[in-house]
Amino acid sequence: MKDSSYEIKIEKLTQFEVINHLEKSREDFTQREDSFLLAYSEKLSKYADFVTMRDKVGRLLGIIAFYCNVLPDAFISHVWINSELRGRGMANILLEKVECKCRLLGLKQIALEVLKSNHSAIRAYEKQGFAICEVRPDTFLMKKNINV
Repeated sequence: MKDSSYEIKIEKLTQFEVINHLEKSREDFTQREDSFLLAYSEKLSKYADFVTMRDKVGRLLGIIAFYCNVLPDAFISHVWINSELRGRGMANILLEKVECKCRLLGLKQIALEVLKSNHSAIRAYEKQGFAICEVRPDTFLMKKNINV
């Protein structure tokens, strides 16, 4: 999907690219220690696929990291949208790309975990068809069944 200001695609990212992104979005994590971000970036770069939104010069404007390695489900591990673009439906566009990839792989469900305090994200996920299926101490586990 392309328009004049950004490009969206599914790609793999190197650990260097992931750690640079995580450093910029450090405030979004409950665990902010360098050791956590390093381990998380290594895990994401090895095992996750990414839906990215980039501007004309290649800067990340939005990203979703997701795993398709526990069949028949996918798990969204990380969602980030540039603060200047939040509230404009960009996350919905990226989520639709994840769902399309999952359908192509024959997956049945997409899950994600969201902080209970992140009300805007919870509303956005609900609008996309996700429902809370498990309440955890600080988070909700949300799932969406997808039709193949």
